[in-house]
Amino acid sequence: MSSQLSSTQQNLTCYHCGDKCQDHSHQLDDKVFCCSGCQTVYQILEENKLEAFYTIDKKAGIRTEAVDKGKFAYLDVPEIKSRLIDFTDGNITKVSFFVPTIHCSSCIWLLENLYRINAAITFSRTDFLKKRISITFLEQETSLRTIVELLTSLGYEPQLSLDNVENPERNNNAGIPKTFTSHKLLVAKLAVAGFAFGNIMLISFPEYFGFDTHSEHSFRYLFNFLNILLALPVFFFSGWGYLKSAYQNLRRGILNVDTPLALGMIVVFTRSLVDIFMGYGPGYLDTLSGFVFFSLIGKWFQQRTYDTLRYDRDFKSYFPVAVTVKEGETERQVPVSELQVGNRIIIRNQELVPADSLLISPKAHIDYSFVTGESMPMPKQAGENLYAGGRQVGNAIEMEVVKPVSQSYLTQLWNDEAFASCRTCVSDPATTPVNSISESIQNLFNRYFTVALLLIATVSGGFWIVQHDYSRALNAFTSVLIVACPCALVLGSSFALGNAIRILGRYSFFAKNTQAIENIARLDAIVFDKTGTITESNTSDVEFVGYEHPLTDTQKKYILALVKNSVHPLSQHLYKHLSQSTTSDYTTEQFQEISGKGLSGLVNGHQVWIGSAEFMYEKLGAESVAFHFPDTQTTRVLAGIEGEYLGYFQFHNHYRKGLDAMNLELSMNYDLHLLSGDNAGEAPNLKYFFKDEQHLHFHQSPADKLNFIKALQSENKQVMMLGDGLNDAGALQQSNVGVAVSDNIAYFTPASDVILDASNLWFLPGFIYFCKQSVKVIKAALVLAAIYNLVGIFFAVQGTLSPLIAAILMPVSSINVILFTTFSVRYFGKRLEKNRHQLKTYTFSAI
Repeated sequence: MSSQLSSTQQNLTCYHCGDKCQDHSHQLDDKVFCCSGCQTVYQILEENKLEAFYTIDKKAGIRTEAVDKGKFAYLDVPEIKSRLIDFTDGNITKVSFFVPTIHCSSCIWLLENLYRINAAITFSRTDFLKKRISITFLEQETSLRTIVELLTSLGYEPQLSLDNVENPERNNNAGIPKTFTSHKLLVAKLAVAGFAFGNIMLISFPEYFGFDTHSEHSFRYLFNFLNILLALPVFFFSGWGYLKSAYQNLRRGILNVDTPLALGMIVVFTRSLVDIFMGYGPGYLDTLSGFVFFSLIGKWFQQRTYDTLRYDRDFKSYFPVAVTVKEGETERQVPVSELQVGNRIIIRNQELVPADSLLISPKAHIDYSFVTGESMPMPKQAGENLYAGGRQVGNAIEMEVVKPVSQSYLTQLWNDEAFASCRTCVSDPATTPVNSISESIQNLFNRYFTVALLLIATVSGGFWIVQHDYSRALNAFTSVLIVACPCALVLGSSFALGNAIRILGRYSFFAKNTQAIENIARLDAIVFDKTGTITESNTSDVEFVGYEHPLTDTQKKYILALVKNSVHPLSQHLYKHLSQSTTSDYTTEQFQEISGKGLSGLVNGHQVWIGSAEFMYEKLGAESVAFHFPDTQTTRVLAGIEGEYLGYFQFHNHYRKGLDAMNLELSMNYDLHLLSGDNAGEAPNLKYFFKDEQHLHFHQSPADKLNFIKALQSENKQVMMLGDGLNDAGALQQSNVGVAVSDNIAYFTPASDVILDASNLWFLPGFIYFCKQSVKVIKAALVLAAIYNLVGIFFAVQGTLSPLIAAILMPVSSINVILFTTFSVRYFGKRLEKNRHQLKTYTFSAI
């Protein structure tokens, strides 16, 4: 009876984490737990109706102990807290942590349901690959310390260290700290496996070639014993990662990519020990060490390539946000990556605050909707802190940078899923995102590949056992497990699209993610905005037509002070035009910019308006304006001061170089449309660029542009929208691919999927063609990987392929796929550069 009880106790497993339980001392609801920590987590989940945590993934929990309440007291210190958080406005606070214990889908589900445990948590999102969690909470209802204690009590203690506090940018950029574990340990494992493989092969040479017969096998046992000693660190150190990964997933009923590799290692190692100790032969320890060695080579190569792509993505190909730096009385544009602590910067209406700064101007109104989702601008006074990610609404303001630029934080805003949600607003299938190629392959692999591989290995091994050919059975079973390389199927898209993003970034075509590349390859309709997109923002002929008399110098100064605050292309034209004849020291108060209409503000105590005819009708009355307003068909901006209509500025647009050649090439494969908020005055000129007059649409408000994109998508069109990001944010967000075209690259919009330097707009057909070729490379890589796996398995099931050869071929296939995709995409990248140079020379020399 006592032995039965002892056996039962040994078989007890913790309901939460799956570890063995010593006894029933921790028991609740007929469930047994290994410690009070696991029991506490279970109670928390039950009390908050989060039982689904255990249904998603059995034994998904992380073992934890009770939280020491004083452990995180330092998080109440304001100086430390301010360095850890990403943003706070006194009510809403955002913070992100590195959580190394995130390991499965249940972890993601639980961490993204924290709001059900603590109502003060309004949002939580995990990044599984980087093992990071971003949390938004209400400052008045909870604290940073409470949040960390909650995570720790659930078994997800954040990794907090002095490095996080003193240098948070390093962790944010890399996602995962550059520790010994992630890099140097892999090299150490590779070195151990390589050393053992070489020496086992060397020691085994006498037996391979029959030289040991001269000593009557006196050295056989010594050499075999040495081989075992060399193989032990290979199995328990170099290859332990595969074994651990497979075990952890099998314990949860999951067959992952490491399962067949781990099983092959165990079979080869066990069979080798049996052969050596039973005197049957030297075993296959050379095969084991070679298999682990070459597998680690493949992993090292993949990691190095990924690191290169990640570095280029985060630092070299960073999307082009620029900022105006004030040095004395001069102003200049500098890339945000070159911004230094202490720089004085100018932020105009609707421009993004690129770094935490101290407000120098008397007051500001900051819109933190990109950070918090709250669109109400917050008033700020001189001396207050402004956080990165806010948008200035109103007058241009001056501030001083107090913290280094957090490029990864701005990238996070750009990649926020909230700015992609509008694409699902229309129920038509054309508007719903299509799964990427890599996601489709990964889903297929997770469902079928490992199961099918194990089945083939078992059947082939069983077949040769029935034939009483046990050596061939072992070869067949282990070779099938080793030679099949699922990595090759998955790696193709990652490396191809990663290199494509990097190459496109060289030409100031900055894609948000790899999904944007795939979406571009599916396009069949392209929609252009006019002002600032196909027209040049830096050059335009401006002429003022006065109502009764020309503008006085004082009136010019008032208008100059008003337009200085706007980044709209027409405002910038006016600013440049007026600056040639006058300067203005006036400041603007109560500045407003109404999208698609105009500007208003109080300059030196005088109310100033400039904008469209509709806007001026509202402000001054239709009678006084319409009487003078001629029925001409040019782009105009009307002006008025203190209720008096002054006249209008007339713009003669300069279209971008190469626009005619670009549209001619695009029209062969895509439906081209133009949306403009202006009148139809430019229609005769635009007919030269857009051959179908029915595709020219004028008097389009921002809402009209958004609805037009929806209408195209309802016809199953995959739409690219190109705009300046000012009046087109809704349309850019709704389109399948939104491209923000900018001249001074200072206006950043999360609504876009691509930011394109306007000077390279003319080469848009080349960019699209390159994206299409990159996707074709992925498909070719998939075919190559599939052929390799089929051929490898064909020989493996026959038992004629030795496990050592299979071990060499497995990483070779991954390396071949990586090399194929990398060099193929680079080849098309070189063709892109060659075609760009030739086309630029031909097109621009003819103008």
